[in-house]
Amino acid sequence: MDYGPVHAMQYDQKNDRYWLTTDNHRGFSIVSHDFEKITRFQMTNDDVEWLTFNEDYSLAYLVCFDHHLYIYKNEVNPQLIARVGPLKFQGKQVEVIDENHVYVLLESGEIYHIDKHHRMVKQAVTGTNCAWDMVEDKEVKNQYILPMEDGSIRYVRYFASIDQQKVELFETKTIPNLGMGRVRRVVPLG
Repeated sequence: MDYGPVHAMQYDQKNDRYWLTTDNHRGFSIVSHDFEKITRFQMTNDDVEWLTFNEDYSLAYLVCFDHHLYIYKNEVNPQLIARVGPLKFQGKQVEVIDENHVYVLLESGEIYHIDKHHRMVKQAVTGTNCAWDMVEDKEVKNQYILPMEDGSIRYVRYFASIDQQKVELFETKTIPNLGMGRVRRVVPLG
């Protein structure tokens, strides 16, 4: 398949293939369903950390250490439609809420909201206490669970105004530091 670390691998339901991010090729690779054909796409001079698709697989979102979010139209030959940034710090995760709302989690712990016009709105819900992951809560709609550098676990919800012009993250609950150091991952039950 590929050489070196592969940070993310996602199945592309629209085109029956796999997308992979890699440190070695400064971009991403697309691999055929039978793993026989690899096509590489260079987009940066840095590590690509995360990729995800929107609900209908028409768009792919990739974030990397060059402080930008890349949005591709998912065609047979993907087309770059937006390069959003620079973000304040290196990107590490992308969560697609819907076609109008995307969150980018930075290694610094900050979270940025990217709107449908590709404008960035910094969300300071975690300050600079690094959130290591952003996991959808399976029990509460519009809520995410954040394992934190300081050993705590935070629950945040997002609220979108009726006209979709304003989106806010707000903290709903915190489980204080458990005395075991950094919390790296959480897996919701249910």
